[in-house]
Amino acid sequence: MKKRQRKKLSFGIWAILFINYIAIISLLLSYLGAFLNPSFISFPQLFSIIYPLLFFINLFFVLFWISLWRKYFLYSLFALIIGISFFQRTFNFSKPERFYNDNFSIITYNVHLFNYYKWQGREFTHRKIFSLIKSKNPDLLFMQEFLDNKKVKSFKLFSTLFPYNTVSYNSNTVKAGLVIFSKFPIISSGKIKYKDQAFAIYSDIKIGQDTLRFINVHLRSIYLTKTDYNSLDSLKFKDSRLKKIVDKLTKGYIERSKEVKILTNLIDTTHYPIVLCGDFNDTPLSYTYTQISKRLVDAFIIAGFGLGSTYKQLLPILRIDYIFVSDDLQILDYNKIKVNFSDHYPLWAEIGK
Repeated sequence: MKKRQRKKLSFGIWAILFINYIAIISLLLSYLGAFLNPSFISFPQLFSIIYPLLFFINLFFVLFWISLWRKYFLYSLFALIIGISFFQRTFNFSKPERFYNDNFSIITYNVHLFNYYKWQGREFTHRKIFSLIKSKNPDLLFMQEFLDNKKVKSFKLFSTLFPYNTVSYNSNTVKAGLVIFSKFPIISSGKIKYKDQAFAIYSDIKIGQDTLRFINVHLRSIYLTKTDYNSLDSLKFKDSRLKKIVDKLTKGYIERSKEVKILTNLIDTTHYPIVLCGDFNDTPLSYTYTQISKRLVDAFIIAGFGLGSTYKQLLPILRIDYIFVSDDLQILDYNKIKVNFSDHYPLWAEIGK
């Protein structure tokens, strides 16, 4: 009886160890997603999406094997240690010392077309968001998926708070796209296009004696449908549905890699200090993030706290909205504003010159 029991235990250990190996390989692949251009190889990006989940699974295995006094804990521990530099991109538990210079505040927010298509209830959200912005009183406001039409008269509404603006709509018929609202004078502005569509806009703005370049981006969306989300939420989908979702994700990675090449060229040729923010549709372990973070400082890493998730659908652990600044600017404070007016959370930061 004892021998049979040992065999069953041995099989159980090997089965758990096999699952552990899969978790380790998946975690290592998520690291690769930060460096490999999706235009050449894209599948590691699929693992980067679930990095926080993979982190905690491997942490569980470390604790599990330690509790059994097994040396196997070293495998997951090693995988976690070699990726420690990625940890702070998703989790942060430090706040900066606050030095009050000549500072200004900003908010970036993907407003999801102000709920025009009734994704969240039956009420348009532009007035609620307006009240939020009015109460927070930022100096600059960046919005993605901004909508202005006969039913949602948002542009005129927000212009009562901000006398200066830069706007880019997707087409002449549908007034939806990107907007920068400012309390400071805009001296010049422009659009950044890929395939004849503006995925970013910029405003050169005079603040005191200095001119800064502010860039608002909305990189390529994944375009998952309600059916796709329902399938992922329930984990019940046919192989054909899963293939469509993977294809959409892969195409998004490739398109964003091309957009970020254009964007980094703008950053590299800009002589002003830069504030770049918006919806990147990519996680901190993505190729897109890595290319931007080589050039600019992530405000969350400097002044964020806890899990930096900004997107509420699909996985509530995803951080895909960002505020980046040049290293000659100072992040004084950073916060996620927890309101339910969109599928994204707005981000607020205070920046010193």
